[in-house]
Amino acid sequence: SGTCAAFNIAVNLWAIPRMVEQGRLKLSDTVGDHLADVPDAWKAISVAQLAGHASGLPDVIGRPDLPDSAALIGWARTRPLAFPPGERSVYSQTEFTVLSEILAKVSGRSFEALLELEIVRPLGLRSTRYAHLREEAAILGGTARFGDVVPRRATLYRWNGTRQETFEY
Repeated sequence: SGTCAAFNIAVNLWAIPRMVEQGRLKLSDTVGDHLADVPDAWKAISVAQLAGHASGLPDVIGRPDLPDSAALIGWARTRPLAFPPGERSVYSQTEFTVLSEILAKVSGRSFEALLELEIVRPLGLRSTRYAHLREEAAILGGTARFGDVVPRRATLYRWNGTRQETFEY
């Protein structure tokens, strides 16, 4: 929600061991241990299963209509598990969103504040921050992405098979 998915993944994978070291989290902890009002099917899913893509949570990739973590989790709550937890490993961005919520709860900070205080400042990353991207109706139809101005923000590129082009997450 509002950041490059790969960066969110890196932050999660950095923060999980840190919270374990501090005694705030165990890999055996479950979603039900930390988040209230989750479907019964989610309650026994462990932090290790979330981090290892073995939770079975439905994936939200390709759902630009879900602008933030609350909307994403709300959508996922209404869907069945893709497979029983622990049965196999299949990437799901939903897992990292749920992990972000768990990390926010155990740290006592929003995920954005956790990022700022534990990674951005100590590493001196002066131009790293959330852009708070959101999709809105565009003036001429369709949708467009809007967000905060981030000084010195890097442009993202991808190869489309014949040439480079810019893109946004």
